Amino acid sequence: MTDFTQESFWQQVQSLLPINLTNNPTFCIGFSGGLDSSVLLHLLSEIQKANNHPSFTLKAIHINHQLQKDADLWEKFCQNFCDTRKIPFKALKVDITDTKKKGIEATARNARYATFRENLLADDILLTAHHLDDQVETVFLQLLRGTGIEGAAAINPCSKVGDYYLMRPLLDFSRDQLLAYAKKHHLDWVDDPSNDENDFNRNYLRNEVLPIIETRWPAYRHTIQRFSNNARSAKTVLDDYLSIDYMHCLNKEKNTLVIDSLLKLALEKRLMVIRFWVKQHNFSLPDEAILLQIHSALLAADDANPLIEWGDAVVRRYRNKLFIFSRKKNDFKNSEFHWNLKTNHTIKGLGVLSSQKVIGHGIHEKYANEKIKIAFRKGGEKCQLVGRQGSHSLKKLFQENAIPPWQREKIPLLLINNQIAGVVDYFYCSPFAAKKNEPGYIIKLDLELV
Repeated sequence: MTDFTQESFWQQVQSLLPINLTNNPTFCIGFSGGLDSSVLLHLLSEIQKANNHPSFTLKAIHINHQLQKDADLWEKFCQNFCDTRKIPFKALKVDITDTKKKGIEATARNARYATFRENLLADDILLTAHHLDDQVETVFLQLLRGTGIEGAAAINPCSKVGDYYLMRPLLDFSRDQLLAYAKKHHLDWVDDPSNDENDFNRNYLRNEVLPIIETRWPAYRHTIQRFSNNARSAKTVLDDYLSIDYMHCLNKEKNTLVIDSLLKLALEKRLMVIRFWVKQHNFSLPDEAILLQIHSALLAADDANPLIEWGDAVVRRYRNKLFIFSRKKNDFKNSEFHWNLKTNHTIKGLGVLSSQKVIGHGIHEKYANEKIKIAFRKGGEKCQLVGRQGSHSLKKLFQENAIPPWQREKIPLLLINNQIAGVVDYFYCSPFAAKKNEPGYIIKLDLELV
C-alpha cells in the first residue's frame, strides 16, 4: 500500500498534470465538506503554505444540491473551512427536479458537473476527491452491469471533460488512509446521512457486500485496482487502434460519420467505432440496446430520418451521414444582433463566430466596418448565389448543401440592409459577395454540439 503523506500525494498530483498546464496551475476543488474533499483541500492548502513546491493557485467550489435538510448548514461549514484557511470559495445551488429517468444520484452528478463546467475559468483544473474505495466500488458496479473494457477501467485519474481537465489525485489512497490523515490533523467534516441508505446500489455494495469480501480477501482493493489499471492500459491500446478507422469514417463536419465508410468495417469494429465517436464528444456511452438502434439507423432507408436518444445525446441520420448532438433545445428563431465581422462573437448555446480575410470569396471587404445583422431563419428567405441566375429559396439551397432539417434553424444568417448576404459556413449572396480577385471575409462558426 502506498504511504499517504504530503510528499506521496504531491508526486501523484505532478504525475497527473497535463503537460500544457504545469506552470502555476489553478486547482479548483469540488468541495462537498465531506471527509474526502476536506482532506484533499487541506492537503493542497498545507502544501501551498509550505512554499517548498512549484507554485499553484487554489480555490474551492461547493455545489449545494438542496437535497438534505442540512444542505445550507453544510454550505456554511464549507465557507468557514475556506475562510479559516484563506482559500477563495464559491457556493452554487442547483435544482434537482426530474429524477425519474436517471435517478437521484445520476441527476445530481450531471447537475454538479454541468455547474462546474459553467463556472470554471480557462485553464482551471478541476480536482475531485475520489479515492481507492470509490474506484473499487465503481469497478464492481460496472461488472454487475455487464460492462466492457471501458467500464472495467472505471474512474480515470486524469481526463479531458469538454474544455477543462478533471484530476483525481487520491485514487491510490484508501478511505482509511484519508480518515487517519483527517484525525491526525484534527479536521472536521460533514457526514451525509444518505451514505447509510442501502437503497442506493453503491451504498449497499459498500455497507453490506464489500465488508464480507474483505474478510476472505483483505487485499481485494489493490487486486481490483490492478485489474482496473490493466483494463485502462488495454483501453488505451484499443483506442489507438480504433482511432485509425475512426479517422477514415469521420466527415469534415466534426460531429458526423460517413455511413458508407462505417459499413465497410466488420460489425464488431463498426460498433466500437460508433462508441469511440460518442466518447470523443463527451456524451455518456450508449448501452447495447441503444448501440444496436444506432446501427439500425445505418441500414435505414434514405427517407427514414431515424432518431435515437439517450442521456443528453441525440444521434440522427441524414443522407449518408450520422450526426450526434446534445438534446438541449435552444430556440434561436427570434435572436438578432449586430456584429462587426472583424471581431469574434459568442452566440450562447451555439458557438463562436469569427472571420478570416481571403481573396475571391466571402463578404466583400467594403462591408467589413459595417454592423452586419445576424439573424436566424424564419421562412421565405432567398439568396442569389454568385454566378447563378435568379434567386433561390434558402430551403432549396439548404437541400443542395445537404444541411439536415434540424440544423437549419440554428445556422446564422448574415444580413446587410435587411437583405440576406450569406449563410455562415455555407454560401454568400450577390451583391454582397466578393468576386474573383476581390478581397473578402469568410465567416465561420465554431459549433458546440447543439
